[in-house]
This record gives sequence, C-alpha cells and structure tokens, in this order.
Amino acid sequence: MVTYIWGNSIKKRAQFSKINNDEEIYIDDMRIACDVIRDGVYCYALEDRLFKKMRVGDFVSYSRIMFDNEATNVKHVKKMLKSVGYRLGLGRKLSALSDSDYLKILFVARAKETTRSVYLNLDGWQFNRKNARRMKKLTEDLSDYSVCVLVSDLRFCKYGDDVLYFGNGELTVVDGEMERKKMSKRKLASLLKTECVSADSGA
Repeated sequence: MVTYIWGNSIKKRAQFSKINNDEEIYIDDMRIACDVIRDGVYCYALEDRLFKKMRVGDFVSYSRIMFDNEATNVKHVKKMLKSVGYRLGLGRKLSALSDSDYLKILFVARAKETTRSVYLNLDGWQFNRKNARRMKKLTEDLSDYSVCVLVSDLRFCKYGDDVLYFGNGELTVVDGEMERKKMSKRKLASLLKTECVSADSGA
C-alpha cells in the first residue's frame, strides 16, 4: 500500500523525522545536516551524502552490525538488497548511486525483521515525468512494506492508494484534487458560467 502525504515540507519533516521504532522507519534524503526554527525563521544547513566514499556492502554491514548477526555475511547482504530492487554491485560507492538506489541502501541499512512501514521524505523531488516514473518504481520495489511518501506536488499522488494532507499537526484525507488540467481562459470562463447557471437552477 502506498500513501502520499502532502503539505508544508518543514512541518512534515519536523513531525515524521521523530519516527524511530521497530516497526516504522523514516528515510530522509540526508542533504539536511541539521535544522531549527528561531523566531519564526526556518534555519538549516546542507551537506553531501554521509559516508559517500564507502562502498555499498561495507556501509550496509557497518550500519547493521549492532542488531544483525549476519551483517557481515555477503550473501545475506546481497539478498536484502535484491529484495528492494537494488541490482548494482556491493562495491559501488555511495556517491555514485542514483537518488533512488541511495534511498534503498539507507532503508536496507536500518530495516529489521519487525519493520512494516517506511516513510520516504521526497519533498525535494520536483515534479516531471522522469521523477514520477522513478518514484513509482521506488514504491513498487518497496512493495513488501507499507510505504508513505512525503511529497510537495499533488501530481505525484495519482499512483498512490491514499493521499493525506498534513496541516495543524493532523492528517486529513485529500480526495479528488490530484488531477490538474490546463485550459484556456475562454474555456474556463465558459465552464464557470455553466456551473453558475446550474447552481441558480437548483436554488
């Protein structure tokens, strides 16, 4: 199941980055090193990918060593990576990965047997056809889990099962607002006129 969460990116990050338990994982794009709100101003610092010179296999093993007895087992690591659609070798450096593969690596590095849900913060992805396809493929590769994707553009949301809006600290269902259609002013004026006539007739 895929759920898209729309709304203010700053408030969403502050809320969902708190997630840290055995059943849920929050994955950020890791470009924000730290952030804080002071006097109504959102202040943040950016950084490159952490451990970007490490190789995939080493990073996964290093990250899992404290809770996975097989963290250094190459076959075990390969199996986990394959389960989320990662097809490149263990020797690939983190800096050479696409955004999608990097997110998969971050997920595998933290996922436990008890993990059921993953929250992906993709607010930084701008909408275009390429990114829409990438996002759809990413959620399909993680289909063994319940996937919640944080986005800033409603046009991404048409591939999901549910769309939620995060506002005032609460999630509400968004229905019937995912599609956009551009039309001329003349056609739009005609459409509005028709709706006004229908409303007057029903009064």
